[in-house]
Amino acid sequence: MAEKRLNAGAWSFNELSIPTLITNRLIGTQGITDPSLKLMALKSGIQEGVHVFYGAHATCLSGENKQMSRDYPGVFSDWMVNHTPLDFAVYSAGAVASMGPETGPRQGFDRAQFMGEEMAKQVALIQQFGYPYENQLNLSFIRIPLFLRQPMVKISENWALRPWVFKWAFGHSPLEISMIQLNDLVMIGLPCDFSGELAVELYAYAKSKNLNLIISSFNGGYAGYVPDDKWYDLEKYEPRSMSWYGHDNGAYFVEIIKLLIDYNQS
Repeated sequence: MAEKRLNAGAWSFNELSIPTLITNRLIGTQGITDPSLKLMALKSGIQEGVHVFYGAHATCLSGENKQMSRDYPGVFSDWMVNHTPLDFAVYSAGAVASMGPETGPRQGFDRAQFMGEEMAKQVALIQQFGYPYENQLNLSFIRIPLFLRQPMVKISENWALRPWVFKWAFGHSPLEISMIQLNDLVMIGLPCDFSGELAVELYAYAKSKNLNLIISSFNGGYAGYVPDDKWYDLEKYEPRSMSWYGHDNGAYFVEIIKLLIDYNQS
């Protein structure tokens, strides 16, 4: 249906920093946060909308809450459509590992409401000035397999369940990295919860190559959490229970992403 309705359009990349809405949930104030909200504006005919990426994990509601909810991304999307001329607003997870929403003392649905509205108001400020649209597009796409060591689940700092136990319990998930380049914008989709701490370095690396970078988690299969390697032995959920592929997995992902950035620059 989409192919039959193809029409000329335009797009724009924008970026803003929202440090007040994100926290390092792994180690608190000792750690780096990724405050960058990446925004793609899309327009075709009279239809206009935005697609945003932000690193704060959509975990405003605790695991004790059994109600269906879109958490703060749903609040964000509804607010943008109801309070601006935009026809749609889409949210995708950025580099969410170790990153959590910062909402002060609020609890439950009040957290999601506050987070979504505050983010929407920041984006709406940009929308009022209009987006610098481009109607020329050089588009390329690749998908590459991701080769990792055998997975395991750590049960203590020095003990882990063997790979065959992991596969018996969780099965096998094909792992790939997806990449789309739109002019000077590179979008990389990763099959994991990728660390916001690592993303900050990669954004700067892309800028040094005159490129803009969007990193998105939860694309394709699932390889668990990929935190900064220096926290690998920390007795916390992300590095202890959910880092399945070894101590230097973070460095490996960073190296692969830098190679993709270099490939796009050439």
